[in-house]
Amino acid sequence: MPEKALNALLRAWRNANRLTRVEMADQINSTPTGIADPLACDQERVRRWETGDVRWPSTPYRLALTQLTGLTPEELGFSRPVRDEIVKTPPGTAVPVLTNAPQGDPAPDHMGGVTSQVEEAELRLATDRHITAALDWLDQQAGWEPGGSRLSEPMAWLAEHPDHWRTECTGFGFNLVSGNFEFASLIVIDNEEWWTRFGGHTTANWESSGMRRYSTLDTDLIASLLRDPAWSNEGLFALSEGLRRLSEIGGSRVNLPTIEVEL
Repeated sequence: MPEKALNALLRAWRNANRLTRVEMADQINSTPTGIADPLACDQERVRRWETGDVRWPSTPYRLALTQLTGLTPEELGFSRPVRDEIVKTPPGTAVPVLTNAPQGDPAPDHMGGVTSQVEEAELRLATDRHITAALDWLDQQAGWEPGGSRLSEPMAWLAEHPDHWRTECTGFGFNLVSGNFEFASLIVIDNEEWWTRFGGHTTANWESSGMRRYSTLDTDLIASLLRDPAWSNEGLFALSEGLRRLSEIGGSRVNLPTIEVEL
């Protein structure tokens, strides 16, 4: 076992925030994870963290600490346990040997005896309550109201007015060489109020942060997009079929290049 080391970073954070161990424990229990689990942190547990008796708290406490402090467990002075290693021995005799694994907090009973040697990703998915609490905390950091809708204002309008928009399939492309396919579609919104209030209010989320926006009135820009060599065959087919249909129904909002298909 490694020598016990004091956790100066955690104690420094507590002192900087003028909290006693009792007060810090109470605040941990009041975090989203502390309420959802529920946790029973006390001054003795905080003492064991600061003295190094526990060098890697169990998952619920790590989540709660991050929610309270805004710091990762490593930034708070905790050290990740060393994973199990397989000792190389003659065939048929390999056995798992635990090396330098410091003792962690015991996990709650409902987690089925999960120990600190389980992967971080597995621990984070241990219970739905932990996930929900973590997502609620992230929503609060992003400014969402607890229990409120995550839809943007334009999307909320569409959800409330399902008769004013539709989805059209414009084509199906299949690459016989690679096996890739594209199901080309358009979302058509037939409502002047929506376009007046929300036209151009497109915001990319983290999954599509590299999204590029093009005006359907800019013929040259759309033409250059069609000539982009980065397109896959099926992707270019999906785009061209969508633009062809858009030119038919877009009215004064579009000025698209002419696209002809030759068979």
